[in-house]
Amino acid sequence: MTYESTSGSHCQWRSGYEAPLQAMIDKFLLGNQSAKTGSVHTEGLNLADPKDHYDWDVPVLTGQL
Repeated sequence: MTYESTSGSHCQWRSGYEAPLQAMIDKFLLGNQSAKTGSVHTEGLNLADPKDHYDWDVPVLTGQL
């Protein structure tokens, strides 16, 4: 999961989305396991914490897709 929030109007594409989007494409569509994903970034005053939205341990999945 990656969270990216930048300034601008709603539904407007922002250049700040380029790097995280490319990393997700590289890792999950092109199989580059070294691509850095899972970032959380916001230009807002309060940084989002993913753990605020779930209260369980994330399981480790095994096997092949």
